[in-house]
Amino acid sequence: RGGRRRRSRLPPLSVGDTEQDPRYGHTYDDIDQYLVHYLTYKSVQSVLRGLRASPQTEGDATWLRDFALHSSTSRIQTDSHNFLTELAEQRPDLALQITDRRRKVYKQWRQRYDDLNLYDRMKESNLNIVRYRLTKALDVPMGLEKLAEGYDDVGEAAPESAGQRKGSQ
Repeated sequence: RGGRRRRSRLPPLSVGDTEQDPRYGHTYDDIDQYLVHYLTYKSVQSVLRGLRASPQTEGDATWLRDFALHSSTSRIQTDSHNFLTELAEQRPDLALQITDRRRKVYKQWRQRYDDLNLYDRMKESNLNIVRYRLTKALDVPMGLEKLAEGYDDVGEAAPESAGQRKGSQ
């Protein structure tokens, strides 16, 4: 109709019986599974880089790349368990390297995001999106938008911003 695009609906979240969020009635098992698949994918990439780095293991790198591209479970990011099971049947040495690397990648990821406080990063991102939309909706000139960034969420001047303004007067 008149060039309007119809929104595609998101697939439903997995509903399980463990760790349910009482407000919404769903679990976060799907997020856990996506994370496992992604960590497996990153681990395969890492092992491939390591194998390619040495002339003695270049043949292993070629074999693993071909396996990852052409196996019956080539969708590492959506079926990592079956991918690794099939790999372990054919090349247990490579499956072991990937599972070991996956564990290390997970530990690195967890340490990094525990340190960076992922919740605060998402909260700041959400605030920036709301600020952007509000600025556009109110058609606030750029100078006023920059001035507003110096205030905290209760409307008082943030300490570092207040000091910067005093010094600039």
